[in-house]
Amino acid sequence: MKKHSDMISFIVIGVVFVLLIGMNWGNYANIAQTVIWKLQGNTDVKAKENISSALKESFKFRDKFIDLYGVTKKALGENIIGEYEYVKDEMGVMQHILGTQPADQSNYIESVKNLLALLNERNIPCIDVNLPDRGQSFLAADKLEYSCKRNREIEDKIISFGVDEFNVQKRLVDAGIISQKDFFFHTDIHLTSKAEFLMAKYLTEYLTEKYFISFPNSDIVYDFNMYDWQDHDFCGNFCGSTGKKYIELDNFQTFVPQYETNMKLTLPDGNIRQGDFINVMTNQYTDEGSYWVLNYGQWSKLYYTYENLKYPNAPKLLVVADSMFMRANTFLALNTSRLTVFDPRYINGSEDAINCLLDDDYDAIIICHVEYFNNVKFAI
Repeated sequence: MKKHSDMISFIVIGVVFVLLIGMNWGNYANIAQTVIWKLQGNTDVKAKENISSALKESFKFRDKFIDLYGVTKKALGENIIGEYEYVKDEMGVMQHILGTQPADQSNYIESVKNLLALLNERNIPCIDVNLPDRGQSFLAADKLEYSCKRNREIEDKIISFGVDEFNVQKRLVDAGIISQKDFFFHTDIHLTSKAEFLMAKYLTEYLTEKYFISFPNSDIVYDFNMYDWQDHDFCGNFCGSTGKKYIELDNFQTFVPQYETNMKLTLPDGNIRQGDFINVMTNQYTDEGSYWVLNYGQWSKLYYTYENLKYPNAPKLLVVADSMFMRANTFLALNTSRLTVFDPRYINGSEDAINCLLDDDYDAIIICHVEYFNNVKFAI
């Protein structure tokens, strides 16, 4: 049945492709030459990114063909995109299928174990922010590896070492503070801005209640009404395969504090930005077609540090996380003196980097979303 529906999809797209490419052949004749030129002087990873970029730039109707593919799939009632790369579950949420076998996480798990031993010596608490299962309503959950399922399996192991658990499912979703539907985007792997705001808020409360860490500005930072929230239509990182017509668009909320801020960002190369929230804590995206997730944080940087110049005596945090926690970091930084973000995905060749970061005297270490730290090892 799937092969039959795929054949119909390809026939429809093929007919339109022939018509359009016949009218616009001149735009595509140089694709191969462009890709080869882009490859020169790059590593394999950069080459792959450049190939994708070159094709997108040269292939004028690329997005329209993908949209057409999605429309055809939707009309045929198909929930599977590609060869099980993405599956739309029973709630209409896209699930990213990671394969049938779990990745080797032994190096990362061993690294966390060593980190915890060091933190115990220094009496610094280590808290794992345990995200809800994205696939709670996914009927194929027991048969396939998908995003968040693998994360949960790894977290169970590091919690067994004695890492404290902040269970977001129990504290936020089950408690009725936010629904499962409002927690995740449907078209993107990441969390909604509301979810990250609430995670930061209730994690801050937890740190105060359990570890007596006192934060200076919680009443203002975690007052939803103290921000200018702007809504944007958002088709996330799954749309590159499904198109914009296959599933209902998400709403991405950007936010700007309506109170005075004075922040400083220090990057690994020594570059520094200092000023208000917009100039320091955002990357100043304005295009409605932006991938808004990356408007916050410093994507692809191994580590970076925010300093809150208004509260030099506030707590210090180290956060070990990927892009699933970047907006939460933003809110946390507004209520600390110093917050350092460490993303082990980019550790290649810098395995000892965390030792430099651990020279600082942190009040707590936060870990969140570890499933993409595939076989990552950092030296302790």
